[in-house]
Amino acid sequence: MCVACQRKFSPSHALTPKIVHVTKSKCAIGSLLPYDERVSRIILGAKDDGNRKLEGIVVNALVAARSLFPENLLLIPIPSTSIAKRRRGRDFTFELARALSRHTGDQVVRSLRYTRTVAPQKSLNARERAVNMRGALVSCENSQKFINKPALLLDDVLTTGATLVEGMRAMGSAGRPCLGAITASFSLNWSPGQPQR
Repeated sequence: MCVACQRKFSPSHALTPKIVHVTKSKCAIGSLLPYDERVSRIILGAKDDGNRKLEGIVVNALVAARSLFPENLLLIPIPSTSIAKRRRGRDFTFELARALSRHTGDQVVRSLRYTRTVAPQKSLNARERAVNMRGALVSCENSQKFINKPALLLDDVLTTGATLVEGMRAMGSAGRPCLGAITASFSLNWSPGQPQR
């Protein structure tokens, strides 16, 4: 990707981070990049191909989204599934969180883990995604260790919100409600009443 194209996907007066949704539990979700075919290729190139330039664009988008929240938070990445980790040889969202923390000074905690195998979300509609993720995550952190720090969830893309809502539920059940969540990108079709597709 050339420098001119990189600028198109960087924070600017024309592209600013925003709160794209507030969940029922009043947790805000902040993001930067409207999801389209070009952004999809950037994220997949970073995630599946390990392209560091493209990963830099994703991290910069997360830095912008992170600016919508207070300082000194715990970053809790939504974990990659075991299948995705084996395929990529890494936990992509954890690596994004670590890269983001170098910019913000936030502490990264691997707090969430899957309780069962979940189906790939890509081929599921909004209702199926919600069912697929329901009860799929649990918090495994020692909550006393970081008792005074609020948590902020992190994922690469907000599509229907099912994964982030499940992460918030798991954290809340463990006694640590989330302040909110950030993603690099958000679906233009996304809304609380998103129809099945």
